[in-house]
Amino acid sequence: MTVLPEPMELLDLPDSGVLTTRVVRFEEGEVTINTQKVPTGKVIAVTRIHVPEQDKAHFPYYYDVTSKTLRAQLVPLLPGIIARGARITVTKHGVAPAARFTLEVS
Repeated sequence: MTVLPEPMELLDLPDSGVLTTRVVRFEEGEVTINTQKVPTGKVIAVTRIHVPEQDKAHFPYYYDVTSKTLRAQLVPLLPGIIARGARITVTKHGVAPAARFTLEVS
């Protein structure tokens, strides 16, 4: 997999947090993160969703999705979402590591 360039912009919603946006393109890749459990670094898969500037208040105009459960829902739908110009609404339920996400496409 390709290493995604920095800066990282992790999609980090609070419990019951919601993100509604359009997606103009996406990239699949990996990044190395440092955690307390693995201070030397852990490689994780990431889906970077690029959004219109008017849908996000500040640069960079993308979000890095690291949740395996959200990525499993989102990635297969992204080509159609982009082609239709559809909006996605992501809602987080719970807190990591047990958090789950719902995805709506409109």
